[in-house]
Amino acid sequence: MRAEFYLKNMDRESYWKYCVVNEGKNLFKKSQQEVSAVTTSTSASNSTTEECKWKYLYEIEEKDYDSELIRELLKKMYQFWRVEHVFNMLALYQKDSKISTEGSGSGTNGDIKITWEENNQTLTTTSAQQENSFLKKIKDNCDLKTEQTKDSLDVLFLSPDLKKKSCLPSPVLTNITLKLGSQNNVVAAAASQPSPKSTNNFLNKEKISGGTFSGTLGYSLFDYWTNLKRTKENNGSRLPIILFESKNEYSLKEDSQGSSDPESSSTQKPFSLKKFFDSVDQRTLELKNFVKEQKSLSLKLKEISPNQEDLIY
Repeated sequence: MRAEFYLKNMDRESYWKYCVVNEGKNLFKKSQQEVSAVTTSTSASNSTTEECKWKYLYEIEEKDYDSELIRELLKKMYQFWRVEHVFNMLALYQKDSKISTEGSGSGTNGDIKITWEENNQTLTTTSAQQENSFLKKIKDNCDLKTEQTKDSLDVLFLSPDLKKKSCLPSPVLTNITLKLGSQNNVVAAAASQPSPKSTNNFLNKEKISGGTFSGTLGYSLFDYWTNLKRTKENNGSRLPIILFESKNEYSLKEDSQGSSDPESSSTQKPFSLKKFFDSVDQRTLELKNFVKEQKSLSLKLKEISPNQEDLIY
């Protein structure tokens, strides 16, 4: 399944759009029938325009699809987007977070990893010696004068607009994996793959509420006129994407069950999406709410062609 939310009106259901790809059509049928797929994702990488027709939420074909099921799923996608965005910004805002580079090439091609450690309320920081080459390209395009990777990310995502040269980051794509409660070992990479047949393997609100969400948010850059910024190379045909990959997993139960206490357990449980979303609305969500086992966030930096992925903005 694919969904689209306009940033300016994300909280208004009348602006929500969806389309159901061929692989997932049976999941959303009104009749409870056996189907082979157990997970669904907002990723469009395996879909084509011909098999997925965009519609607004109020245009759901009642005779074919379970409208309440689709509405419930879109609502939880919206909540996931809000919570993950706040988590990403909290991780960047952590003043003494540590920046390192994974992979070979001393930062040339590796991913950027943000980590934070707490020891008796005292935080320390170090910086990678060599800068990621892709981030350097973004700095050149945005006229950023910073030297360290952490400072560059801070200015790009957290600083007042006047410090940037018409480079405003905003999410443009997301990939969310729904893992059903009875299939906890299904990994995200298998989201579009069929599973062995099982009895009564259909999708309904009860199964969704017993499942979990995980996924990624990808950010690109806009100018003051809301046009996507393209890199100067390749005749401006490529878009910069900064993909935030957390390891967060969220329970979809409506009763707010889940972990939000850093000392609650040595084994991390899925966070309560409802509880964290309510905290976002109340402006009370903090980095420490993501329990002590979650201490890192990976950033994958890449370029894409606009037609490679459907951008949502």
